[in-house]
Amino acid sequence: MPNKNVVDAFASPSRISRLSVVMPVFQEASTVRDAILQVLSSPREGTETELIIVESGSTDGSCEIVKEFAGDPRVVLILQDKAYGKGNAVRQGFLVAEGDVITVFDADGEYQFVDVWNLVKPIEAGTTSFVLGSRHSQGQPMRSFEEARWMATAMNLMHWVFASMINVAFSARLRDPFTMWKVFRRELLFAVDLRGNRFDLDWELVGRFILAGAQPVEIPAQYSSRDYAHGKKVRLLRDPLSWMAMLLRIRFGL
Repeated sequence: MPNKNVVDAFASPSRISRLSVVMPVFQEASTVRDAILQVLSSPREGTETELIIVESGSTDGSCEIVKEFAGDPRVVLILQDKAYGKGNAVRQGFLVAEGDVITVFDADGEYQFVDVWNLVKPIEAGTTSFVLGSRHSQGQPMRSFEEARWMATAMNLMHWVFASMINVAFSARLRDPFTMWKVFRRELLFAVDLRGNRFDLDWELVGRFILAGAQPVEIPAQYSSRDYAHGKKVRLLRDPLSWMAMLLRIRFGL
């Protein structure tokens, strides 16, 4: 189970000097510009922000939009020839990230970037090296689709099933291990070997970081869910199978 020596080495009080933000982009023309501007227009005194955009061969105009920001010194632009999966894009961003703390920020409009400055506080305080931005609000369902309420209900129920699997496998007590908001010290990447190419990377990051000794702290974050009519990309049959396969791989070596 968790290696306490790793978390002791990585979690220490220190002000973040540079935050690396990895933004995977695929077919997000309606929201990507706003997402980029959120990052670039949310400065923090004493902390440099590095935005790494990984564009995966979109055909809806997303690629042309992100290229408009190529001249900004705060932006690193990676252009993939085709879509290899969100997890693959995120891992490519990790490879070039130079910040002492790294996070992922999706271009789909479901999250608000300003929340990141609250999420980094436990890391700066030395409480943990790994923070999750929980999408749960008191008395509110995580997902609520006006035109597909049955689907939202089913996805909310399955969330608890899958979260329970994570908690049992890694002796954790997490409410939202699958949130996009995963904020962590860069050194953690040196302790793990990430392989996920799709949304299974969400499972892999949590599982491998916990096994490396980083016990995540959950902090509330804003979330506005979108449905499949507005571009949601999780595949309800294929992706859950890949999540469970990833869980077996990283926890039991299967």
